[in-house]
Amino acid sequence: MASVSKREWTYKGEKKTAWVVRYTDQGGTRRMKTFEKKKDADAFRVQVEGEITQGVHTAYNESVTFAKAVDEFIKDCHRRQKLGDLTMGGVKGYEYRLEHYTLPKFATRRVSSITAAEVQAYVEELREKLSPSTISGIYGSLHVLFTFAVSKRWVRRNVLRDEPCKLPHKPKRKAIPTKDDIRALLEAAGTLERGENLLTFVNRSVVIACGVFCGFRPGETYGLHWEDIDWERGVIHVRRAHSKVNGLKSPKTEAGYRDVPLTEPVRRALYQAARYWIIRTMANEPERFRGSTHPKAIFSRIARMWETEVVNVDPTQLRGFVVLTKVGKPMSATASATTFWKRLMDAAGLYDHEAKRNKFTPHALRHVAASLLIEAGLDDMNLKRFIGHASIQTTKDIYGHLFPTDTRMVATTEAVAASLDATRPRQISVRHSYQS
Repeated sequence: MASVSKREWTYKGEKKTAWVVRYTDQGGTRRMKTFEKKKDADAFRVQVEGEITQGVHTAYNESVTFAKAVDEFIKDCHRRQKLGDLTMGGVKGYEYRLEHYTLPKFATRRVSSITAAEVQAYVEELREKLSPSTISGIYGSLHVLFTFAVSKRWVRRNVLRDEPCKLPHKPKRKAIPTKDDIRALLEAAGTLERGENLLTFVNRSVVIACGVFCGFRPGETYGLHWEDIDWERGVIHVRRAHSKVNGLKSPKTEAGYRDVPLTEPVRRALYQAARYWIIRTMANEPERFRGSTHPKAIFSRIARMWETEVVNVDPTQLRGFVVLTKVGKPMSATASATTFWKRLMDAAGLYDHEAKRNKFTPHALRHVAASLLIEAGLDDMNLKRFIGHASIQTTKDIYGHLFPTDTRMVATTEAVAASLDATRPRQISVRHSYQS
């Protein structure tokens, strides 16, 4: 099927030697490849014979370089993003991981020549300097790239699908906040500190309430519009999300479109936000105030009106984003982390000063909401609808971790054990009387 032969020639008076592998591929095309060493030629012969037998061989000159494959893949990702198949965040993730981590390693190599063993060796190399999560992301991007290369016929198979690499174990999921943590967080979020920016106060109230009581992803809270709130029916329509990278976008799946109950804590937080924007509009009316129009003067005016003015709040008259910056632009999860989250966590006693990090992120509030409903006994179908997943198994796999204070398992197992315990005092005494 394939043969190795020695080739000798003279070039400028110098004798040259090479080893040539000749073979016919699965399409019937005769091919050859030259090597400097016989052991490399022999290894290639064994490899190519196996690939031809399986029908997965790709000739060297039919493939492209890794750099070319990455370039074409990123272009295709941007095309898919415009069609709505990918988010810009996903595109930027692929772009960064492939160009920053994998290009320096494989740039000039033909895609068809890269083996799973080489990728595994690279994974082991990365373990010394990167976290397991980062390595997993790099490997996943490589996997998708090879699948794309197969679709372009640059390779006949995805080697990472046929020969999966062993990745470092990801750290176990961190414990979700306890109920005491959430109570402390809600108390801190509901306290307006002296001299604190009023807009920060109302924004964080909305973010915390929507996370804990609606199970919103941070992006869903920042994408919330006043038009999405049905005050009469008492529901919030989840129809979009907002992030710094993607801007305003629709949910990834049909299940992401959902209606969530408007509970009292959420209603109060939204009313506070509505009251702020109504007061702010009043504070900017020239016929009402003839003083300075400097932003600081206006904000001081808003603070005084917040304390003294009785305002008729009709949130149905408001339009656009609920959570906005002081200049009226939409916020994002990144912005919230830098504006109020760290201060809020510190005020609630949930900031680790030694490790210099928060105990949990805003997304953990979604875990809290799901776990609270699971603990309260909400049925699977309604839980799935509330979270916005297409499958209840997905919901349980991701959010089905119980609170540390949940004692139902202990109570239930003790009841079962008590019902079948053969060593209870009454039974022991009966046995002893029988033996006597």
